[in-house]
Amino acid sequence: ISRGDVVAVTDDQAICANPAPLAAVRVRLHPKDDFMKPVSLLRQFVPPSLLITNSSTGQAPMIDMDDEDAHIVGVVLLSHRRFSLRP
Repeated sequence: ISRGDVVAVTDDQAICANPAPLAAVRVRLHPKDDFMKPVSLLRQFVPPSLLITNSSTGQAPMIDMDDEDAHIVGVVLLSHRRFSLRP
């Protein structure tokens, strides 16, 4: 999934509670340094509790949901690469 892509995300609790390994997920994270400013992220789920990025431009730090206040709140069902006809 790249910047500008269109994604369809489900917030079905049963799916969010048991995402497939390596599924792209939407995560709600309350950072330790500023707990009152939660952020939403797209990450890849690695069971049982890791959230990673898989990027050609560099990896963001892993998030361990057992150690961080992070919760899966959505699972990406499909993504579509948006393209431009501009050169």
